[in-house]
Amino acid sequence: MSLTDHPAPEFKIGVLGPSRVGKTSLIASILADSSRFLGGTKVTLRPRTTDTEIRITNRRDDLDGAVLAGHFDHVALAGTQEATRFDLALETGASGAGLRLTLLDFPGGWLKAANRPPEQEEEWQKCREFMAESSVLLIPIDATVLMEASTPRHRRALPATLNTAEVQSVAEAWATERLMRPDEPALAILVPVKCESYFADNGGTVAAGHVLLETVQQVYGNVLDVIRANDPNAKILYCPVDTLGCVELRSAEWEPAPKGPGGLSFEARFSIRKPAKISVRGAEDVLIAICRLLTSARRETEQEEVIRRQELALRAEALARQPEGFLRSIWLWANGTMAARREDADDKSRLAEISRRRALLLAEAVDALARRTYSDRVRRL
Repeated sequence: MSLTDHPAPEFKIGVLGPSRVGKTSLIASILADSSRFLGGTKVTLRPRTTDTEIRITNRRDDLDGAVLAGHFDHVALAGTQEATRFDLALETGASGAGLRLTLLDFPGGWLKAANRPPEQEEEWQKCREFMAESSVLLIPIDATVLMEASTPRHRRALPATLNTAEVQSVAEAWATERLMRPDEPALAILVPVKCESYFADNGGTVAAGHVLLETVQQVYGNVLDVIRANDPNAKILYCPVDTLGCVELRSAEWEPAPKGPGGLSFEARFSIRKPAKISVRGAEDVLIAICRLLTSARRETEQEEVIRRQELALRAEALARQPEGFLRSIWLWANGTMAARREDADDKSRLAEISRRRALLLAEAVDALARRTYSDRVRRL
């Protein structure tokens, strides 16, 4: 028996947003920025599976290539074609103790029933179930779409472009499920992405963060209301993220498109600012929020695991010391059963102690991260 016989606790994170909003890029940015954010700590954030590592690497290659090319066109990035789990490990380096962070990404087109292929309906229901069970619900929002909707016609197209009604429906199901699980944490994070052109704290020259906040609150007001109504205890944060940091909006065009959402299509193009070096900002706030939630969740989850192991050890020890009749004792001794029982008890006791030490080490590290302060961009909604 070994510690790997019992997998690390899983912490589910749902990612809810329309097609090409940048869900995969957000996940890649969070993972990439974690090296800076977690530097000098006992904690690392890394892919747990080869599949996750490949997907993250491919998206980072796309983003790095855009920087080297000197321009960025989000339409050129390949969208998610199937439901995809990103399996990450938040762990202490020396011991390998950790928590599984599982994020689910899915084709944004599935949000709208009219665009969802019938053969994918079952898979979509599984996605909804995953999000309802998630302790954290990330809601990426295309900041460029919001901020560049400059005319009444553009603004009329926002709900259809951003699928706000569909986002509201899934958020309602999530909040309802959270209310039914009062012992589990609940955090919704509205994450405007591609924010580089609206903040002056990461190389930009325009300080329009207050306008972005007001616009998010207006356009996503119904989403916020439905979360509050269905789970008054759920926490809601606003955490804008610069996906690349070194880009500047050059053009934003709304073109007539009869089959497009709201009868329009939106396309934005970005140039690369010098120095041409990726500088993610805001992802740290998302990680802090998750760590703060983990400080409460891990106490219950890991304490239950420690108690379980200790109970197994006590039962095994009691069995090993169970009195036997003289002839039966000889038989047990002869075939090695008595020795096996004692070894089993010793093994479970050892694992219980290792589990306790690792839980404490991880708890200290996560608590230290949770005590870090948010940036000035973050708001509690």
